[in-house]
Amino acid sequence: MKKILKLTALFGFSLLTFTGCENPDTTEELPYYYYESIAYLENINTRVAVYHSPDGIVNQDITMPVTVGLSKAQSGDCTVRVECTVEGEGFTTQNVALPNNGVVTIPAGERSAKFSMSISDWSFCSGVDDARSYTISLKIVEASTRISTNFNSTVYVLNKSVKSYTSTVAPTEGSQVSTDAYTVSCNLDMGEEKWTPMAIRSNGRFSEYLYYYDYIGLQWDLGSSKTVTAVANICAPYSYGYNAGVYTIMTSVDGQKWTTYDEEMALPSSEPQYVSFYTPVTARYVRLHMYGSTAFSNGALIYAK
Repeated sequence: MKKILKLTALFGFSLLTFTGCENPDTTEELPYYYYESIAYLENINTRVAVYHSPDGIVNQDITMPVTVGLSKAQSGDCTVRVECTVEGEGFTTQNVALPNNGVVTIPAGERSAKFSMSISDWSFCSGVDDARSYTISLKIVEASTRISTNFNSTVYVLNKSVKSYTSTVAPTEGSQVSTDAYTVSCNLDMGEEKWTPMAIRSNGRFSEYLYYYDYIGLQWDLGSSKTVTAVANICAPYSYGYNAGVYTIMTSVDGQKWTTYDEEMALPSSEPQYVSFYTPVTARYVRLHMYGSTAFSNGALIYAK
């Protein structure tokens, strides 16, 4: 079975991951911890996905939560100023929006205050064709109390090489092709080119269910080349943990020469499981290879323009 990747299946994806210490104290600060208030950036463990399509970033209004904490509450307000530094080709601090210039106030008697950071200008990633990493590092630079030596950083990863994405809702581009306009075959042995035709009903479901312990391949034959926008595996697994985990999608015009678009991309646990192309593909044949602890298929649909 192919290695299951932990990446989200996106045309372009980014993971914004906040990591840091579990408390504000270090060995150097321990003698002061119980006697004075220390300002620090609170540990956050968050993953935020950013969808990138040929038209640009889809959810540009995405925000990243940041929490400034105090080891001990103060009798008066505590003012803290946070600055960010960035790394990555074409990426500058002008692309990052910090509210109130990074100044946050922790009210008297409180031990924390929150604000949201966002990417205000996505122009830095326009024209990027390969995998790139961008880092945003946050640090407390001023405070009306002592500052912890610890701070958190976030990492932004952009990969525009992925051509397809998954969804739990039907694609908006293209329409569902009538099931009598195509045939579907299955393959239960990834090591052999043995494709068995499957009877398919008008609702897209097979006359019998397919399930295998680690792999199922589906192949659509449209009869002639069409502009394909998406495929769907109708899947009602035995339980959540027994669904197909990743997919590889391929297309062909003649059934001989195949183009692999994406390999081992994350597959949702849903019915149906929609796999859509960001840019529609001209093809007569489409293959969807599904891998997981147990792969299921109760039917197959295809969408085209």
